[in-house]
Amino acid sequence: MSYDFPNFVVINTGDITSKYTVDISYNQDQRELLPPKEWFTFAPEIFELKPGESQSVTVKLKIPIDDVIPGNYFAYLEGKPIAESDSGETSVGIAAAAKLSFTIAPSNIIEGIYYTVKDIFIQYQPYSTVLVSAIALFTLRAIFVKFFSFDFNIKSKKKEN
Repeated sequence: MSYDFPNFVVINTGDITSKYTVDISYNQDQRELLPPKEWFTFAPEIFELKPGESQSVTVKLKIPIDDVIPGNYFAYLEGKPIAESDSGETSVGIAAAAKLSFTIAPSNIIEGIYYTVKDIFIQYQPYSTVLVSAIALFTLRAIFVKFFSFDFNIKSKKKEN
């Protein structure tokens, strides 16, 4: 599936001509899923702006059909200057970003149930593992009690005279 976003405008607020690009960036420790950078295309990818000049960038999202996890996704569309330094000097560029969030719904009810259970399981680790292990042990015990019978007797030995 392919989606066209509204154009993203990048403005050179500096006082020198610079090369710019648009990219995807993420929050550290975010709860939402991270859309891979490969899903996005930008046109133009790299462009030069004079001071005060702006450039409109076309943003497209192409979600593959296979191996996509349903859920809430979040990322930033970031316009930033490309650091170019020939003399080994450090340069600082200011970037601006727009929030991008979207949801991918499961394709059927079974997939929806699977991913909901999986998300709950991951969210409540390690308690979910302990709970599933306890349920498995009780189930195994119930099966053994129903199909197997064990009889342990303790008898004392009689002394012979």
